[in-house]
Amino acid sequence: MLRTLLLLTFLAFAGGTATAHADRIIAVDIIAKHDVAWDLREGRVDDDCSTWSKGSGTESLQIHSKRREQLRLEHAFGRTLLSGKRAGTFEGQLSRHGTWKVHVPPNQPPCSPCGPNSEYGLCTDPVPQKPLAFSCGTRDAKRPMAMVGYVASGIPSLAAGLQVMALTQSENPFPNCPPSLPKGMRGPTLQTPRPTWERLPQSDVARIARLKVGDSVTAEVKRQRTYLQQDGKVVRGDNCARMPDLKEGYSECAVTEYAVTFTRLS
Repeated sequence: MLRTLLLLTFLAFAGGTATAHADRIIAVDIIAKHDVAWDLREGRVDDDCSTWSKGSGTESLQIHSKRREQLRLEHAFGRTLLSGKRAGTFEGQLSRHGTWKVHVPPNQPPCSPCGPNSEYGLCTDPVPQKPLAFSCGTRDAKRPMAMVGYVASGIPSLAAGLQVMALTQSENPFPNCPPSLPKGMRGPTLQTPRPTWERLPQSDVARIARLKVGDSVTAEVKRQRTYLQQDGKVVRGDNCARMPDLKEGYSECAVTEYAVTFTRLS
């Protein structure tokens, strides 16, 4: 992130010395959404006479521009590029839903040979087990941010491509909601809590240099990332539909969506 910001600062200076015409300003609006669905199975789930646990839930991160970023459209070093003019500001929310159930076999037939003369003691009346209660909900994302950067290193250009990433500095915003279980309770942790850099379609990026004042182009990208921990193995992929049915273990399906709109202001 720091490298990208320093690069844009450098290009703002370099581009300003390389062009004599009025600034061509591009406003940038970013909408980012990152949804994760997770699932856990431990033991012979749904077997009344076995000890087992299961959990499932979702987490959703949404970030959008509050004040649009402004960039200069430059011709410098024989390339067409964007350089920094005014940083944008962002708003965001983080929400999570989760359930968790731990099953312990009841001390009664057919799960236990209980009785007056049994080492297991007298049989007990079954007590309906309820899912554990957790504190989830929605939080304001801490220091939400989204940025557009160049794909290539060195002197960049629109021809080399652009990429986008959203992030937040929220650290453990759900300390009592699965899969972030309270201290002392065993369980997994979210493996895909945040989006990563994603490349914008080059056909949309190429249109930025040809925009007329008042015109816009929206570049959209959607990415899936999967995580599966099962039978002592970890498998990562990029297609949620190809995830196998989870018999025992932990899995995640993460879907990231970006919509980046570039508007020519002058």
